[in-house]
Amino acid sequence: MDELLTLREVKDLLHVDRITVYRMLEKGRLPGFKLGGRWYFSRPEIEAWLAGQRTQSYAAAPAEPAPSTEGLPLSCIESVQNILGEALGVAALTTDMAGQLVTSISHSCRFCTVIRSTAEGRRLCSDCWVSFALGMHAQHARRCHAGLRYRCELIQVAGQGIGVAIAGQYVAGPEDVEEISGRLPSIAEAVGVDEEELRAQLPTAHVLEAAYLTRLPAALRQVALAIEEFYAQQAQFMGRLQQIADLAQMNGVPQTRPGADERAE
Repeated sequence: MDELLTLREVKDLLHVDRITVYRMLEKGRLPGFKLGGRWYFSRPEIEAWLAGQRTQSYAAAPAEPAPSTEGLPLSCIESVQNILGEALGVAALTTDMAGQLVTSISHSCRFCTVIRSTAEGRRLCSDCWVSFALGMHAQHARRCHAGLRYRCELIQVAGQGIGVAIAGQYVAGPEDVEEISGRLPSIAEAVGVDEEELRAQLPTAHVLEAAYLTRLPAALRQVALAIEEFYAQQAQFMGRLQQIADLAQMNGVPQTRPGADERAE
């Protein structure tokens, strides 16, 4: 008989929250069955599913995921990200509502750069951002597959979510470092990098002292507000350009300047 996993065990195995597991089950993206009101999972089926996900990632993963830029003023956003990263000593990035990266990562630490040097490492990071975005209604403080801490803030325009501002790649103290250090063999194996290389870069993970930890939520909220303002201003600007184009068509503005044909003759 196949070994059965509980929902909690699968949640820990996939490095996602409980709500994300429920959503994957509802959409038929994860194999499982319900018995007595509880979800159970066959370990061989979950392992086969994970292997399939890895195969798809290796086949499709580019050096870095191509960002989706529709509607977002990326140069302005990345400038704000850079300020946040330098001021508080964290990495910063922005995703769309599906958790897809839409900017470069500002102020990334070398520990994470090593992790993201492989296709599997990039896939695991991307899966974390997806779970962050899907779980925005549940909690703002999160952990990634490698154990680093993240903070997320919803970006909204007219009450509708358009993206997620994320600050992360940090530890809160020696306890975090000790925990991650103990997990390094499994992290390195999962990502496909040399354990000693990864261990050598662990000290580069951003460390947030208590004072900065208390400032981070408010600072990240200001980042989200700035992005919301950029987005609204860009939408207004594009709307005005469209109005000009519409007026030009209505008034029959000629495509060439008067007299151009006569001068050509």
